[in-house]
Amino acid sequence: MKRTERVISLVMAIVMLFSLTGCHKEIKKIDEDDLTDALEEVLDLERSDDVTEYADCYNIIAGDNPDRVVTIHGNIIDPVSGDVLIAVIYIINEDEDDSEERFAEHYEHVINHSRLKSRDYSGYYCEGEYGYLIIEEDEAYDATYYADDMYLEVIANSKERIDEAKDFVRALGLPVR
Repeated sequence: MKRTERVISLVMAIVMLFSLTGCHKEIKKIDEDDLTDALEEVLDLERSDDVTEYADCYNIIAGDNPDRVVTIHGNIIDPVSGDVLIAVIYIINEDEDDSEERFAEHYEHVINHSRLKSRDYSGYYCEGEYGYLIIEEDEAYDATYYADDMYLEVIANSKERIDEAKDFVRALGLPVR
C-alpha cells in the first residue's frame, strides 16, 4: 500500500511540475504593422504626423533617438479632463540589450519594491530572451512586454478602459493576465 501511495505521489509531483513549467507564454516580437492594425481596429485610433498632438491618435516616430529604430505612441484621452485613459508605448531598439534593460528595470522595481509587492501582478522573465509583467488593480492596468529588440507597454488608467486595453493586448496574441 505504501508503495502505491509513493507512486501516486511521484506521479502527482511530476504532473504539477509540468503544469507549472507550461504556465508562462513565450512572448514573440510584435511586428510594427500588426501593432498599428490593432491600434486602428481595436482602439479605433488614427495615425497623426503631428507628434505634439494631444488627442486620440497614434504617432510613428523614426530617427528621434539614435538608439531606436522606431517608437510608436498611442493615446486615448478623456475629452473633459484631458487625462490619458489608455497609453501604448512601442519601441524597437537598435540593440536588443536596451529593450531587455528597460524591461528588467521595470520588472525588478515591481518585484522588489515593498509597496508594490502586495499588488496583484503576474509576470515572467526569461533573461536574455523575453518577459512580461502584468499589474491589474481596480482602477488601473499595466501590461509590459519585451522580446528581442521590442519593448511594449499598454496602460489603462480608468476602470472603464481596462477591458479595452486587454482586448488590444489579446489582438496582439499576448497574455493579458
